[in-house]
Amino acid sequence: VSVFGIGEALPGYFEVQASVLAMKPTAGWNANSFIIFDYQGKDDFKFAGLDVSINKLVMGHRDATGWHVDEQASVKGGLKSDTYFNLLLSVNGVNATLVVNNQMAFTHTFQARVVDGYAYGLNWGMVGVGSNNSRGAFDNITVQILPPQISFDQSVNFNDGTAPMFTGYRSGAWSVADQMYLALPGPTV
Repeated sequence: VSVFGIGEALPGYFEVQASVLAMKPTAGWNANSFIIFDYQGKDDFKFAGLDVSINKLVMGHRDATGWHVDEQASVKGGLKSDTYFNLLLSVNGVNATLVVNNQMAFTHTFQARVVDGYAYGLNWGMVGVGSNNSRGAFDNITVQILPPQISFDQSVNFNDGTAPMFTGYRSGAWSVADQMYLALPGPTV
């Protein structure tokens, strides 16, 4: 498993994209490649991706007792080793959805992490990529968040002789006259 710090907590909804390849399962190796998320430590994280060994998409968690598949889905046409697949993992609160090559998708709802009576979604840990006893390749890894949905549109015509939107710190003398907000500079130092 390889994770990277984003620099700040992710929002409740985020996406991780990656091109992943699971190498052929030979000499005791498995064939899987995963996006890792909600990484709290080496024995505490979630994963979603491909398990070519069983020809399924899988989603699950890791704890001190090992890797546990919580959900799996068959793949129409099957999975092939040594082939890149484009994965998109969408995380919304405690829901995770995996889309493979823009067509195959499945979802799993995880339990919220409860710490000192507070419930946390899947956005508090680090994200990354990894494999379980497997060799894989990972490329074009991207973490995406939606831009803030904030806009402010306000018109003030000063008809009433006041400037209620301009109440912050200011210097100089400000006044409303003839439907304009006028300023006289303050003293220079």
